[in-house]
Amino acid sequence: MLLDQGSQFLVQQGFKREEARREAERLLASSLRISKPEMLRDNPSFVEVSMERDFLFLLQQRAGHVPLQYLEGEVDFMDFPFRVTPDVLIPRPETENLIERILVHGSLPTRILDIGTGSGCILLSLLKYFSGSSGLGIDISERALEIARENAGRLGLTERVSFQTGDLLSGLADQQFDLIVSNPPYVREVDWNDLSAEVKQEPREALVAGPSGLECYEKIIATAQKHLVPGGKIFFEVGWNQADQVAEMLAASGYQKVKKFLDDFGVERIVKAENHGWIKSSSTADAD
Repeated sequence: MLLDQGSQFLVQQGFKREEARREAERLLASSLRISKPEMLRDNPSFVEVSMERDFLFLLQQRAGHVPLQYLEGEVDFMDFPFRVTPDVLIPRPETENLIERILVHGSLPTRILDIGTGSGCILLSLLKYFSGSSGLGIDISERALEIARENAGRLGLTERVSFQTGDLLSGLADQQFDLIVSNPPYVREVDWNDLSAEVKQEPREALVAGPSGLECYEKIIATAQKHLVPGGKIFFEVGWNQADQVAEMLAASGYQKVKKFLDDFGVERIVKAENHGWIKSSSTADAD
């Protein structure tokens, strides 16, 4: 009965019927502190008053466009559970494609740097797959780093990872890495108002880069090379129409073996390059 009421409420708020049912099931399971399969299997006939209140509160939040992932407090990313709150971006499938490209095209790194780490999903996933590596995650938000540290503890990676507050590459001194990866803010300021109501619930500073949307790439590319060992690689996730520009910036700054990759949706979403010193290159190269 409670599940039916929740589903009907979401339908009244404009959700499609099947979507409303699925989301009501997930929110009720979250309120009951059990998994959705457990809830569907057991079909509990009695719900404590406090849990019913939690469910009704979550429904109200969802009707107000709060992302489901924030309400559940967890996202499955690369088959690992990551805690998420409104202090961090919600990990997306496109970013899983970034991890997959690194696993295929990146040799075993000793040290990994993740710029704008947020929940830590990129860095911590890489460390789970690269069992001999260690990493550093940088983020301008201390609240985001608290979530990243929590996720590191949950995944048993506390001894192999560290986090520090910083604006992009600031505060690194002379540290060097075999692999630098970043999914920085890349939305143009003018496009903010066009984003969905749900996306606008995510931290603006993690989404919007500036007038062009390329500001963070420009800053990272200008200084990252000195933090890469010879032959070290850098990988970016980019906006749907930014791959060519980011690739050109990398080539113009002396990076070599610049390559663009499609995500699962057929969009050039990932750009990779290697450090071979400060030699200018006039064009990108597709060779690995």
